[in-house]
Amino acid sequence: MRASLKPHPSDFGNKDYDKLYFQFDVNRARYLRGKDKTLKSRYGLIEPNLRLHKAVVSWCRKKLQSEHQSYWGSVQDYETLSSRVQEDFAVITGDDQVVAVYFSFPSNWAPERLLGLSFSEVHHPVPNFPRSAKESVAMVKAMVNKGPYVRFVWTVSPDSHLDHHPEYGVFGSWDSPNAGYIRVERQITVPFPAENGALFLVRTYLTPFSRLSPDQNATLVKALSSLPEDVASYKGLSQSVVDKAINLLKVMDI
Repeated sequence: MRASLKPHPSDFGNKDYDKLYFQFDVNRARYLRGKDKTLKSRYGLIEPNLRLHKAVVSWCRKKLQSEHQSYWGSVQDYETLSSRVQEDFAVITGDDQVVAVYFSFPSNWAPERLLGLSFSEVHHPVPNFPRSAKESVAMVKAMVNKGPYVRFVWTVSPDSHLDHHPEYGVFGSWDSPNAGYIRVERQITVPFPAENGALFLVRTYLTPFSRLSPDQNATLVKALSSLPEDVASYKGLSQSVVDKAINLLKVMDI
């Protein structure tokens, strides 16, 4: 439940699947349909002539070819890449500027507002995130020159909708009969030191409470019960929502 960085690849119990940067699965068609419906105005690219952009696209194309031999279709730009993979992604320069944002499945935030911002500006709402410019730049330099790294962040949701954009997303109710999902983001940073930048891959997973094992159920109840107020607020979880989620989990564990 802790969002700690680990080297990629790391073994999380999924064997070779954990080694993949681009994790295709049986839900791929659903993800791609969702991306096809995303307003193109929500995507963004600045400084299109940067060598970094060409390097990222080339790396992704080669990685897709090596990871998925049955993969079809060429990848020549970010828009094409986005339409082929289940991951969302962003690109940041070593000079601390977000220069590309292609996110279709955000968790209660607006990706298009991040373009041109610094790392610290992007993460300003995150509790306990370093506030000094020096610390922020140091973190960016680490992303550019070290790694790749992987980490996971989580929240709970009443519904299985992938797009939780605050303005355009679809949101369910905790009072619905099938409410209760754990929403997990798998985040990977890929360094491009020669081009002074980094790629940030994010894959969203949704698992209904009903599919959690007893141990997973108990872990989630414990995490929700001990969630600090500022972290809960950042995740958009009011106390009433936390209570409803815990009650649903406890009922399923009986």
